[in-house]
Amino acid sequence: MSLRESIKAADDGTAELYDVPEWGVKIEVRSLTARARSILHSEWLSDSGDQRAIHDGWWQIVSKTCFDPDTGEQIFEDGDEDMLLSKNAQVVNDPVSYTHLRAHETPEH
Repeated sequence: MSLRESIKAADDGTAELYDVPEWGVKIEVRSLTARARSILHSEWLSDSGDQRAIHDGWWQIVSKTCFDPDTGEQIFEDGDEDMLLSKNAQVVNDPVSYTHLRAHETPEH
């Protein structure tokens, strides 16, 4: 198998179960695909100069990476932005930050 074929066949997406005791739930945080990340970045760049760009960007990351582990469905819908962003910032940020940092850890040898 060629390198290209090996890369194409690889299932490199990640998903981690994360306990959110403050909400009494567990959520699944999934990695973004390169395409989804690229689309988000292009949207942020098109909003340059707009003070909401960072705010909107964080909402997009959280809403596109948090899933119900039982159903596999995205947890948050477009209309949930104000509700979610009115929650404790640490509680909202921790699952995505934790899994993002773990994805970039250097394995110990």
